[in-house]
Amino acid sequence: INKLLADNLNWDIDLGNQVTTGKNAKLRFNAKEVNLPKMLFEIEELGTSFDQLTYRVKDAKSVSKGEINFKDLAFENFRLSTKNLSYKEDSFEGEINELKFKEKSGLELVNANALASLKDNLVSLTNLNISTPASSLKGNAELAINDTDFAKSKFEANIIGLKVVPKEALFFASSLRENTTFQKIINDTF
Repeated sequence: INKLLADNLNWDIDLGNQVTTGKNAKLRFNAKEVNLPKMLFEIEELGTSFDQLTYRVKDAKSVSKGEINFKDLAFENFRLSTKNLSYKEDSFEGEINELKFKEKSGLELVNANALASLKDNLVSLTNLNISTPASSLKGNAELAINDTDFAKSKFEANIIGLKVVPKEALFFASSLRENTTFQKIINDTF
């Protein structure tokens, strides 16, 4: 496959313990080289968008309203645009030019972009830009993955610019709402 364009893709797939659905998906794929026997991929452009995209583990436990549940995700207006992706000899690199979505918890990613690479067990994101409606981050990050004990993996970040509204942390840990110190700064901007 060197080129693939698809519009208005819809699905409802039961994967046993998991379910995924998609509505009005679009896919753009332009390859420079795809060599399956050698596991070599060079992709000039890969982009996709979905009006709706869901993923759910059937026995997922519920979480507090407004908190993201990684076992029960529902995205609206999901967009991903990448360029110059390559995978060869167990290494990956590419440009993430746009990643945006709104998740049913209320979490909204206005945009994220970076140069990404994975070689051996090192994940690198350079020229990283992430923005939500209230917060933003610019910098570089590396994750050295310990594949025998993920908890011992090492994460480093060089933050060039940061604007944080603590209230957005509630999407990941709604229990913070009960913390008296957090209550004092919940609507502040840092």
